Amino acid sequence: MMMLSPETLLSHMGPEEGGLWILLANLVTYGLFYADKKASESRSRRISENMLLLWCAVGGSLGGYVAMRQFRHKTKKQSFRHRFFILVTIQVLLVLNLVVSPVSV
Repeated sequence: MMMLSPETLLSHMGPEEGGLWILLANLVTYGLFYADKKASESRSRRISENMLLLWCAVGGSLGGYVAMRQFRHKTKKQSFRHRFFILVTIQVLLVLNLVVSPVSV
């Protein structure tokens, strides 16, 4: 199975497609968490934690969070949860920074 990388998709998008990108990233991330959960149950080849976190980092953290809760996947692995919530904290701080001091173009 060919794995889509965020870099490949982002390189073909302009800034006006930001909302579409966030939606796509969340859907892909949700799907990856679901696929990894099913793979873990059937002892099949897994999706790497780095790939899951990469998709979370490029905009799919909400989809990852929802999938973690809904499928009860990666919720007990402290090292993964720690890295995930560091990512979310950084994202929240970046958004707050943009809201407080917007960049003028």
